[in-house]
Amino acid sequence: MGEFLTMMMGSFREGTAESVSIGFFDLSFLIFVVSAVGYTGYLLKRSDKVWMSGFIALLIGLATMTLALGLRWYAAGIGRPPWTNLYESLVFFSWGVVVCYAVVEIKYHIKVIGAFLIPLVCMAMGLASLTGNKAITPLVPALQSLWLHFHVAGATIAYAMFIVAFGFAVLHLFRDRLNMPYFHLATAAFNLAVILAVTKLGVFLGRFELTAAAQDMAGTLVKAQIPNSDPPQFYKMAIPGMGIFMALTFVLYIVSIVVSYRARNSQEPKDLQRSFFAQLFPTLLLTLVLIRLITISGKLTDDIGHTFTLAVNNYAFALVMFAWFFAVMALVLHQVGDRLRLQLPDAKTLDNLTYKCIIVAFPILSYMLISGAIWASQSWGRFWGWDPKETAALVTWTIYLGYLHMRITKGWTGRRTAYIAVIGFVSVIFTYLGVNLVISGLHSYASA
Repeated sequence: MGEFLTMMMGSFREGTAESVSIGFFDLSFLIFVVSAVGYTGYLLKRSDKVWMSGFIALLIGLATMTLALGLRWYAAGIGRPPWTNLYESLVFFSWGVVVCYAVVEIKYHIKVIGAFLIPLVCMAMGLASLTGNKAITPLVPALQSLWLHFHVAGATIAYAMFIVAFGFAVLHLFRDRLNMPYFHLATAAFNLAVILAVTKLGVFLGRFELTAAAQDMAGTLVKAQIPNSDPPQFYKMAIPGMGIFMALTFVLYIVSIVVSYRARNSQEPKDLQRSFFAQLFPTLLLTLVLIRLITISGKLTDDIGHTFTLAVNNYAFALVMFAWFFAVMALVLHQVGDRLRLQLPDAKTLDNLTYKCIIVAFPILSYMLISGAIWASQSWGRFWGWDPKETAALVTWTIYLGYLHMRITKGWTGRRTAYIAVIGFVSVIFTYLGVNLVISGLHSYASA
C-alpha cells in the first residue's frame, strides 16, 4: 500500500495532464475501496448511515474517475479516446459499471447489490493498476478511426449494463431459493473454463507457458518474436511445476462439480462446505501463485545468447481474478444465507430489473456490432470476416436476443430467463478477455 501511495503522489507531482490523470485513477481506486467497505457493512449491519458512507464514496469516486478520463483524453488528443488498451479499457469498463449501478440504485433504491458490484469495480481497477504500461501510446493504424470512439464506447457501456443485469439475475436465483450447490457447481464450471483458457489446453499435458518479452527501442516490453518466423511466432517459457499444479486444480474442480451435483437437492451444511472448499481453495491458491509470478523476474535465453524477460499475460491474470472473485461471492452467499434474502426485494422485482438492464443494453450491443462492421469495411475492406472476436460478439448478441425473444414472445420469466442472463454474461467475459487470450485474430493488437 505504501508503494501504491508513493506512485500515486509521484503522478500528481509530475504535473502533466497524463500523470495527473493516472494519479486520479489511483485515487478513485482507493475511494471505491472505501465505498465497497460501506456497502459490505450495510449488507452485514443493515445501517442506513453505513450505506450512506458507501454511496457518497461511490459518487466521489465516480466524479474523480470521470475527471481522470477527461484529463487523459485531453492529454492524448481528441482523436485518441481513453479506452484503446487494456489499462484504459479496464478503467473505462469500471466507470461504466459504476454509472449503470448508480443510475439503477438512485431510480430503484436497490442498495444490497452494491456489496457485490463495487468490489468487482475495485478488482478491475486493481487489475488496471497492475498493467505494465500506463503511458499514452500512439494508435496502431487499424485504430486510427473516428469509429473507434463509437464502437468501443458502445461495447463497454453494453458490457457494463450486462454485468449489472448479471448481478440482479444471480440475486434473483438466490432470492428464489435456488439451492446453494447449484451456485458452487456453476462457479466450478466457470473456473474449469478459465484454466483451459489460461493454459491454452496445456493443462492436459501438464504444461503452463508464458510469453517471453524484450525491450524495444523505446524501452517498452514487447513480445519477443522468433527471427524469420512467418506468420510471427514468439518465444515461450514453460514454468516448472505450474502445469502440474494447474492439472491438479483442474481435477479438484471436476470433483467439486460432482460433489455439488450430488448435493444439488440437499441443504446439509457439510455438503455445502465440502463443495465450496473444493472450489475456493485451489482458485485462491492459483491466484496467489500467478501474483507471485508477476513479482519474479523470470529469464529466458535463446540459442544465440539473447535474454528475455518473463511476461505475464494480463488477460490470463484478469480471467483468474474473475474466477477468484466469483468463488468469493459464492462464499458470501453461503455465509449470509437467509439474512441476505430478507434484505433483498422480492424475486419478481429482481427479475424485472434484470430484464430492464438487458433491454437497454441490447440495442447498444447491436449498435456496437453495426459500427464495428462499418469500421471493418473501412479498415479491412469487408464488413464481416468471422474474426474470433467478431464471432464471439455475435454469439453474445444471439444469447441476449434469445433472452428477449423468450421473455417477450414466449412469456418466460423467473429462473429460466435468469439462467440465460448468466450464460450471456459468461459469453461477455469470454468476448472481452478470453478471445484475445485463446485465439489470435485481427483484434489481437489489443492483447499485448
